[in-house]
Amino acid sequence: MVKETDPAQPKTTLGARFILSGLGVVLTVLGLLFTYLLWHSRQLGLETRNWVQTPCEIILSEVLTDKPSPNSPPEYRAWVRYRYELNGTIYHGSAIKRGLGPSTSRETAESRIAPYKIGMKTVCYVNPNDLGSSVLEHSTMAAVFTTWFPMLFAVVGFGMIWSAWRRR
Repeated sequence: MVKETDPAQPKTTLGARFILSGLGVVLTVLGLLFTYLLWHSRQLGLETRNWVQTPCEIILSEVLTDKPSPNSPPEYRAWVRYRYELNGTIYHGSAIKRGLGPSTSRETAESRIAPYKIGMKTVCYVNPNDLGSSVLEHSTMAAVFTTWFPMLFAVVGFGMIWSAWRRR
């Protein structure tokens, strides 16, 4: 028996299939890429939670100003230096949290160092595999709650590819 096509349903041209597939591939790849980046951010935040909590003392707390080029705006970096002791060896750290870079706002940099006054005794988290690597704060885990959004783009992109090439 020969299957008849519905004359009311137009046939998709080959060019339209390639265009839909191309858009689908772009959406799928970008969705998967951003899902990976959010998941990786979560993993970095989770990693420091397994580091060794160690007493430390703040020895320096200031905002550094840098102007990378004459025409660029100034950048402000929160700079905290602290010392901690493990196994009889004194180490120094300067990371407040992982991935914290400079800001174009001096107020932002000042708010980052505000909790850390010189002479303050607090705790830092030390990497057990590299005792010279430490942070004062854990990174946020909030990224895991938004991974559904880029995944939605990946599913829509895959759906576009599938619908472009299914039989009609």
